[in-house]
Amino acid sequence: MDSWSPSPEGLRQIVTIFQNSLSPDSNIQRQILQELQELDKRPDFIFYLLCIFQDKQYEPFVRQLAGLQLKRIFHHSYPNQTETARAFVRNTILRNLGDDNQAVRETSGSLISTAVGYCKGFGEWPALLPGLVQAMESQTQFLVHGGLAALGKLCEDHYLLLMRDPSKPLNVLIPKLLSMTGSEVDEFRKLALAALNQFLLDMPGALTSNMGSFVEVLGRLANDSDMEVRVEVCFAFTALVERRPEHVASILQDIIRYMMVHTVQEEHDRLAVFACDFWWTFANSSSCRDALGPHLGALVPILLRAMRYSDDDFSLLEAQLAEDTDKPDKDSEVAPRFQNAREMAGESDYQIPPGWTLRKSASLSL
Repeated sequence: MDSWSPSPEGLRQIVTIFQNSLSPDSNIQRQILQELQELDKRPDFIFYLLCIFQDKQYEPFVRQLAGLQLKRIFHHSYPNQTETARAFVRNTILRNLGDDNQAVRETSGSLISTAVGYCKGFGEWPALLPGLVQAMESQTQFLVHGGLAALGKLCEDHYLLLMRDPSKPLNVLIPKLLSMTGSEVDEFRKLALAALNQFLLDMPGALTSNMGSFVEVLGRLANDSDMEVRVEVCFAFTALVERRPEHVASILQDIIRYMMVHTVQEEHDRLAVFACDFWWTFANSSSCRDALGPHLGALVPILLRAMRYSDDDFSLLEAQLAEDTDKPDKDSEVAPRFQNAREMAGESDYQIPPGWTLRKSASLSL
């Protein structure tokens, strides 16, 4: 890569395209699309985008657009480069993890995950995982955030690769993530716990051997001041009750009480939905009958309350009724609604599906 350098005219052309992309004019947008299609044919377009992405003289939104375009063309440009060029791309992306702009940092993490998808294991990028660990140990918050966000993206997109890699990187990464859940920064605690949660369904040995510490972390974060951290706690408890109930058997009664409290968190609808989804999962577990019996008197009113239609629900229903008054009902519209909800909630990896609400979750659970 020492022999390549961008032309000032080429950089200006691409930056101008990105700046003009904010225009609402449809003719300008068509012109931008045509220019990008022409640039896509150039083998060095990827390097121009890298130059813009890493250069702080450009506006953050221009740099982010360069990163997003880089991700778009990765599949047809990166594999055709020499190994030296590919290494240059990887190292340049990695250097932007500590950028002072959050959008650029997060785009860098997304690009790292994209690049890993074209590697034959982490051995092809030996600097990556040590670099992420080093970033999380930094005294610079921007770099810590970039490292955590990138690792979280890797755990989400490439958890099987991390689990199967012969170097066993999770033996280092999981203890590091557990330690990061003790950070004073809300976002860092959330990112660390969310990354750990990616492995709960497959339960690699590195997590199983640290399960005692993980359950302790959940207990410590259960009343965290940050709502998103508590969402991740609900996710973790639900997954453990479904897949590894033996690890939480001793605190199951505490988990039940915790989920009851958070199911009625009307000011935090997302948190309430995650907590409410616990009941459907728990109702299908072998330990439900004995453990839940003493709490039914309190739980049933909570679920009934959560099933109430909100003002927004009524407005939506009125609009739908006005549209469908003259149309005959379909079989799917008069069948019990929980059948459709059950399909929606099934294998969703505990992510809220589109249209999934607290009311639907409560009715399904009840």
